[in-house]
Amino acid sequence: SCELTTGINASVTSITINAAVSPYSNPPSSGRLVLADSTYNPTKFEIITYTGLTDNTTTLILTGVTRGQEGTSGSTYRLSLLY
Repeated sequence: SCELTTGINASVTSITINAAVSPYSNPPSSGRLVLADSTYNPTKFEIITYTGLTDNTTTLILTGVTRGQEGTSGSTYRLSLLY
């Protein structure tokens, strides 16, 4: 899992996250991720897709982000987690 570096609103098309720490791996260069407000007991989650990833060593920028996929809704998140 990775964490957002800052909060995001429901319409952003790029998301900056902290690079993963062992034993976790960074996400692939494009794909689908789940954004959740908690690891163990989430009260909201959202599925996103993204088309690109820029690796800045300690942070990663997901680009071409499409929010609210597979029946979920785009939402505002503070320091949330991506799976």
